[in-house]
Amino acid sequence: MRVARCGTWEGLPSALAAMLVVLAAAGQSWAGSAPVRLTIEVAWSPVPGSVVSPQAPGVEGASLELSAGRVVGAVAWPSDLASDSDPEPNPSGAWSLGRDASGRSRVRIEVPIGASLSVRAGGTTWTIPVAALLDGPQRSPSTRGVVVEVRRLPWDALEVRVPGDGTATPGSIVPVTVGLNVLEPEPTDVDLTLSARLRPIRGGRPSWEESTRLTLRTNAPTAPVHVLSVPTPAEEGTHVLELSASWAPREPSGDGSRFSRLWRRLGKRVAGSAARRVSLAVFDEAGTAPGAPVARASDADRSEVLVDSAELGRPRGLRPRPEGRTPADSPAIDASWAVPPELLVAPPRRERIWSLISRVGTDDRPLAEAGADGLSWTAAPLKVGHPDRPHRLELAVLGGDPSAMEVAMVAPGDRPRLLLDARGSGLEVVPGGGPPVVLSWLVWPDTADPVLIVANRSGTHPLRLGDAKLFELTDEPSPLPVVGPPSGGGRGLAVRMGSLADLERFGGAADDGPDDPIARGRHLAAYLGSVGASAVVLPSVPPDREVRAALEGQAAEDPIGPDRRSALRWVLGRLGIMAILEIRVDGETLPGLPPAGSVEAEAGGLARLDRSGEADTDRPSYNLLRPEVQEAMIRLVTSALETRSATGSGAGSGPPGAVLLRLGPGPTLPGRPDTGFDDRTFARFVAEAIKGEDAPGLDPGDPSRFADRHAYLTGPASVPWLTWRSREVGAFYERLSAAVAGASPGARLMLVTPGLDDGPAGAEARRFERDGLPPDAAWRSLGLDLADWPRGPGTDPILLRGAGVGPGGLERDLATHPALDAQVRDRPARGLMLGLADGPRGRTTRPEVVPSPIRLSSPAIPPGPAGDEAFGHALAALDPGWVVVSSPYLAGQEDRLRRFARVYRALPMPGNGPSQTAGGGVIVRTCPAGDSTYLSLANDTPFAARVSTVVAATASASVDDLGKGVPLETEAAGGGRRVTVDLPPFGVSALRVDAAGASLASVSAAYESRREAHRQAVSRRLQALAQGGSIAELNPGFEPGSVVRQASGDPDGRPGSDSGWLAEGGAGATVEIDPSRFRTGRASLLLTAPEAPSWASSPPFPTPGPTATLRAFLRTDPPDAQVRVRIESDPGAAEPVRLAADLPGAGRGDWSPMALRAPGLPAGPDATLRLRFELRSPGRLWIDDLALTGPGLAQARSCLTAALQADEEGRVAEFARLARSHWVVEAGGPIDDRPTASAVAPLAGEVSTDLPSGTRLR
Repeated sequence: MRVARCGTWEGLPSALAAMLVVLAAAGQSWAGSAPVRLTIEVAWSPVPGSVVSPQAPGVEGASLELSAGRVVGAVAWPSDLASDSDPEPNPSGAWSLGRDASGRSRVRIEVPIGASLSVRAGGTTWTIPVAALLDGPQRSPSTRGVVVEVRRLPWDALEVRVPGDGTATPGSIVPVTVGLNVLEPEPTDVDLTLSARLRPIRGGRPSWEESTRLTLRTNAPTAPVHVLSVPTPAEEGTHVLELSASWAPREPSGDGSRFSRLWRRLGKRVAGSAARRVSLAVFDEAGTAPGAPVARASDADRSEVLVDSAELGRPRGLRPRPEGRTPADSPAIDASWAVPPELLVAPPRRERIWSLISRVGTDDRPLAEAGADGLSWTAAPLKVGHPDRPHRLELAVLGGDPSAMEVAMVAPGDRPRLLLDARGSGLEVVPGGGPPVVLSWLVWPDTADPVLIVANRSGTHPLRLGDAKLFELTDEPSPLPVVGPPSGGGRGLAVRMGSLADLERFGGAADDGPDDPIARGRHLAAYLGSVGASAVVLPSVPPDREVRAALEGQAAEDPIGPDRRSALRWVLGRLGIMAILEIRVDGETLPGLPPAGSVEAEAGGLARLDRSGEADTDRPSYNLLRPEVQEAMIRLVTSALETRSATGSGAGSGPPGAVLLRLGPGPTLPGRPDTGFDDRTFARFVAEAIKGEDAPGLDPGDPSRFADRHAYLTGPASVPWLTWRSREVGAFYERLSAAVAGASPGARLMLVTPGLDDGPAGAEARRFERDGLPPDAAWRSLGLDLADWPRGPGTDPILLRGAGVGPGGLERDLATHPALDAQVRDRPARGLMLGLADGPRGRTTRPEVVPSPIRLSSPAIPPGPAGDEAFGHALAALDPGWVVVSSPYLAGQEDRLRRFARVYRALPMPGNGPSQTAGGGVIVRTCPAGDSTYLSLANDTPFAARVSTVVAATASASVDDLGKGVPLETEAAGGGRRVTVDLPPFGVSALRVDAAGASLASVSAAYESRREAHRQAVSRRLQALAQGGSIAELNPGFEPGSVVRQASGDPDGRPGSDSGWLAEGGAGATVEIDPSRFRTGRASLLLTAPEAPSWASSPPFPTPGPTATLRAFLRTDPPDAQVRVRIESDPGAAEPVRLAADLPGAGRGDWSPMALRAPGLPAGPDATLRLRFELRSPGRLWIDDLALTGPGLAQARSCLTAALQADEEGRVAEFARLARSHWVVEAGGPIDDRPTASAVAPLAGEVSTDLPSGTRLR
């Protein structure tokens, strides 16, 4: 670009006068000049210091209008930034650049050099001449409420094109076409010097360079071109072609125009310059894969060097350490939260900003607990000497809950990147009570100045940190050795990258230049090999090369480099790692169809319609039951399988080995049964399922047809409707699987069953759980019943059981539910996918959250053996052929996956071999493969087990433990060989018997003594729930003489009864147990209120579930006293509850029943409620036979009863699963195996209630 004009302004008044004289003629000359093309960037933002929500109502955004010429194209930038709208033309002729209060767009325009452009933002319009952009960026005044900056892109004078896709073979010649789009205020001839050199992307000596002198004409409608013949080096890798041009105007041969003569008199001849860096990937078609990791005996052979450390446990250090508290996207403790923008500022400017938010004082303060106002965090800068190498981050926790610690590493600057987003793991650390917990993570930082961020997500414990250390590894991590895999290949293990952000952990990006996708692929391949993965799931995103090549190749500085996803697939394929492409259809417009939320889709029945005949306006989706939608989805999936060439010589990276599709989001399933019955779908259902019988709602002209269909399909025809839908879905996915195999031979279709998301699948799962119905019924309600699916030879899709790996709750219960396991286990091709939740997409909707390009949302991982439950349960319940683990759940848990992979990858693909159960908790299966027989052993219980197996084989047959890589000692028993294996909680093992056709003669298991302790703890919990439904250790009732916990004195001096109830309100109010008046038993609760209002408040008690019913018998004196009953939560509760009802004011001279239904109660083990019986007029109130019933504690009692029954029958896995149900946890927390003395004495003749023990139990 042109530099600022230099020189002195001599005779300025005379010059200005001369300029005014010729402006009219110059303007006419400019306006009549030939149009030129240039690419500009328009950025707008509120004036610094003003507070404007990025998506506030009424925000106008920005628009662009030209006085002459046209807009060739426009794109929002960065292209992956969530925005409400993309640039588009308006009917008035202007272009809308965005509707947000701040944003940035890049625009390619074709205008005369004398034209002007107008930018409207914030209600004001700012106009500048195009010629002014040649002298540098132009910025509007800050007095208008919004600041607008317009500039020509620095590289716009150089247009670069290459044939092919930006790749070449070593030693070849690549023709690079360089267009020289030099612009001046007036056309002229310039002397231009073009220099070019090719060097490795991470620095080093250039392998080729060249310099050329040219003479050309400026302001040409079509830029003059010069072709460079660039020889590629012999080494593979990514290289940077650096182009630079400098020019100066030649002396004109004639007089020129009056304006040009005046311009030459005003200043000296000015030199212009431009530079551009583009990437070129060099691949060797027949060579060895680049960066293939070298196998070592163990990771102990790998050396590392400490490169930096941060003393997070000390009050002050040599470098600034900012601290703060940031609100999350929602009050939920695991909600995503935005990284403060101050932490994304690059040095050296960040030191000045950080000094303002650094810690004050010398006290050693831990990170405080999380609360409604957000999370506490601290940050520290780190130094990286070699960004291209792997590093290990180590962090010590001195006190608090390590599993609630969130750790992130970000690359600051103009292009911030999230290099690591992980959660800690481990049990709570008591300061001074034991050694610290030291955690570590593997990361490839691609910046020299990363920032470490640590936050505390625990709402109950502060977090005390030790030192953070960063080590540089001398080599890539070594591949995981798998002992004795079958000759035909073992089972598939894949790591899922849910988004391109998950790939940033593996480097390859640059702060000020082109990316290095070859290095990223090399690092990713090394990581996959180190954890034992044989495949990777990559997101299906538009090729980034197409985005970079937008605006005629000028949108980004590097438009010719290879597509990042294609380069990844090339490197992975060369290493034998299969690429699985994940396709998302939620919110996407299917090819050949109008958008799901459009009027056309609704009118044509292509959208999912409800009982009113309208599409869902919040989350519109296509109707999968329509053949047009099915054909469009087939086109979408098969088009993703098109082979893209990876080199100019035609060598391709090949198609992915599989396509993955999640069931539930978008049009992948029909959705709720009360939707999807448009005219054509309903007519097809009646013709195929009802078969000629009369059905209401067939007349397409009847305005009430949708209501009639809804009543019919949710009533008498509900079963045929559900069955027909699930069969249609099964038939479609069989067709889709066959289409995938036909589009790319050998490719498979993978389908993931629904999980607990925030869409219709999650809503149905929660609704059916509240109603006490099995979760497979929720699947059927969505149109998924695998029992109705056909079974075709060789074309069956691979069904992956979608499961979360959270520490508890409904998500964990669904992940291990036998009803869902049974549906998937019955399929011939089956597997498991762990981790369904993806990171936050788009922006937060909370106005108090500061906008940030980086959000942290790492999921919680169960500590200890509970973290292995998903793997152990999968091998025991599913016998999967594929296991897919999402990368957010894997960060910091690599050792856990390695232990499982050593066993799992050594097993052959599952068949129909026999299986035996040992003690109802350990599953042993045989897997024949050639001349050997493999045994898979899985412990599906939280108890250690010793498994004894007798294998019917010859005495000479050896038995090897493949997980440990050692032979096992055997002994003769019952005509075979006895093998004894110790399995940890949820542990797995793989054995190989060197004998074909070996079978299991017997299997037995002995569990550790903790199983019996756990059974006793379950019995105690069930007894406590039967006594009063609460284990809050409060009083057992209103009866005199009971063993009760006396209420402590009220700080305000208000009297209370020995049942823990308190009298509040008016002066003189008392509450007591009255033995003289009762309905049943020997006493009742009496509230005396000399002044109104006064009330009796109960002690807090756990919520009995999402809904409950309060029942009691009341009497008052006088009989018409005004009574109000309240159910309230404690002050400051995350989900406040305020329920109240005024009772009729007459007829209570004797005992009268009352009932109050309480819907919408909060869930969770920490949610508590209180009861308040309030007298609104002076008098007395007696309360007896009080009970609060709901599904919560009743479900907990049912789970515990079923658990004990399962233990009696020897079903240990089912016993452990039911005892850890979320209903049990919400009714009083996790069951502790340690015996405790009960503080509550049981009462005779009690009945079940969900009230605390400080109530009348009747």
